[in-house]
Amino acid sequence: MKTMDQTITFLGAGAMAEAIFAGLISEGIVNAEQIIATNFRNHRKLEQLTQTYGIRTTTDRADAVRQADIVILAMKPKQLKEAIAEIKEAFHSSQLLVSVLAGVSTKTIEEQFSFHAKVIRTMPNTSAKIGESATAIAKGIYANDTDTSIASELFSAVGTVSIVNEDKIDSITGIAGSGPAYFFILQKRWKKRQLKLVFYVKKQRSLLHKRL
Repeated sequence: MKTMDQTITFLGAGAMAEAIFAGLISEGIVNAEQIIATNFRNHRKLEQLTQTYGIRTTTDRADAVRQADIVILAMKPKQLKEAIAEIKEAFHSSQLLVSVLAGVSTKTIEEQFSFHAKVIRTMPNTSAKIGESATAIAKGIYANDTDTSIASELFSAVGTVSIVNEDKIDSITGIAGSGPAYFFILQKRWKKRQLKLVFYVKKQRSLLHKRL
């Protein structure tokens, strides 16, 4: 049974966006029809997402934002200004803007609008794909506790949530956001060393048998 009535638009339909809305749907927080995903170029990906999850998709960012209660910025950080320029006329002050953009402050986003936009900055990590993300959440100057609570409910669908001051979020990004990647690199190297060790032991045994 769904627990949220809001329509949620994702600007960007990459791996992180998919992990989040897949979690929201599987956990019953929203129905698939409440999700709108959009990107500018990869039309085939949008078709695949509709077939897989039953969500709504479009390449018209402005139209997607007009229908939304919550807008999630999930594009690449370098595409922020281009995306905001497209949605600026469609976005209004009653809507909540949630960012998953690494390294982009709430102030940077707020400055793109002529009104006091409510912005929540978040930093989930790649473990969101398996529902094990550790997401840090920080509110912008115009967002309130209710907005923070909404964002917290959203990201609880893909793991645990911690509410922090924004000046702490960059350091958390380095640990929680990039941590899994470093872990997998270390794990890969360790497996490689293990294989070398196994090969060495087998080789030594073979030489020993030959000598005997």
